[in-house]
Amino acid sequence: MAPEPAKKKTDSNKATNFAYGEELRIVKEKLKCEQHNGPNRWCYVSPNDPADHVKLGLEEISLWARKLVSLHIGFIILANIITER
Repeated sequence: MAPEPAKKKTDSNKATNFAYGEELRIVKEKLKCEQHNGPNRWCYVSPNDPADHVKLGLEEISLWARKLVSLHIGFIILANIITER
């Protein structure tokens, strides 16, 4: 019997949403694109060429928010290590 493929994670997990919910809200707000509607309503706009929009979906936005949380936690741990010396 072949193993079942892993189910794709969704953004509907309340515990996950709570863990990075504020960061997700910030990322959504900052990357909201007035030019593009629908499910991919967020874009990364190139600072070199403002006409260059890269459409982003909820999966990419969620990943970005989780990475912000990880970086923040990493900086806190690093600061604690430095101040303990």
